[in-house]
Amino acid sequence: MRCLIALLKINPHDHYEYLMQLEELEALASTIGYEVADRIVQTHQPRPKYLIGAGKVKEIKDLIQTKGIDLVVFDNFLTSRQVFELEEAWDIDVIDKFDLILNVFEAHATSREAKLQIELARLNRNVPFVKTLLGRRVRAEHPGYGGAGEFIVHSSLTGIRQRISKVSSELDRHEAQKEILRAKRKEVAKIVSLAGYTNSGKSTLLNTLTGEEQLARDELFTTLQTKTSRIRWNGEKILINDTIGFIRKLPHVLVSAFKATLSDIRESDLILLVTDFSNPLKEILQKLKVSRATLKEINAESVPLIHVFNKIDRLNTEEIQFKLGELESAVQNPVLISAKYGLNLDELKKKINEALYSST
Repeated sequence: MRCLIALLKINPHDHYEYLMQLEELEALASTIGYEVADRIVQTHQPRPKYLIGAGKVKEIKDLIQTKGIDLVVFDNFLTSRQVFELEEAWDIDVIDKFDLILNVFEAHATSREAKLQIELARLNRNVPFVKTLLGRRVRAEHPGYGGAGEFIVHSSLTGIRQRISKVSSELDRHEAQKEILRAKRKEVAKIVSLAGYTNSGKSTLLNTLTGEEQLARDELFTTLQTKTSRIRWNGEKILINDTIGFIRKLPHVLVSAFKATLSDIRESDLILLVTDFSNPLKEILQKLKVSRATLKEINAESVPLIHVFNKIDRLNTEEIQFKLGELESAVQNPVLISAKYGLNLDELKKKINEALYSST
């Protein structure tokens, strides 16, 4: 599928940040096999009808025809009205980053719980779309609206809300079971969670620390459900969680749907916040900001934390020293590693032991 990615810049001065957003959106699209045919950016204040201006709508329509584009993906979040207006103007599907993330999640979901979490997010996301779509149809078929028209809308929404309630109840049961399992685990072992931005190398680090072979691909969101492995250091048993990755502008509905999975981070004894140190400096700072904000949103900011800068094998000594100097005020005493090649793993293990057992 050929797609065009689009972004409305509200602040004309944040060029680098918007460039990162486009690259991330392109990476998400590529993860599920979309071919990115072009990028479109407009700097303007949001418009209520299309989000972008009418002239840009016409420009994109011409691109759709000349480049054979099947789908337009917006980094900005779209209202239901904007999606319908744009689809009507272009006669192809239009989605935003929320929908794209859900598409990526669906491509990687294997467990029953993950599939339910995605369904719950989709159902909540679809409520305003169903309202808008049914409202349009009812007004077209029953110009006076009211009466029978309102019954059609409300009866359809009732079915969706009943499904939301059923899925939420099943996920609550999953969460209750996980709480019992967590409590039992904490009685016998300390728990360390690998957290951080998606594609920072958490799964590779888990494999290196444990000698296991969890899936670790160079793409976004290969981990949707927490994977737990057991290791022994100095006679002590430690459980290590590989958790779902963070991402810029992760919708609150998704955070809510994945609360059981994200709570594994909150209930840990220690968090290893893994960051891809091979990224440009501005991107590292942005991803650290997003990761810390996500930890705060899930009430995990008080859990002891070690910053782990990964993928140092991609940098030379001068680049490493420069970045460390620039990050000195933002990050205290990070551990620099290469999870792929096992560099500095002994230092990381030492810091983990100190964090877990120095006060006991």
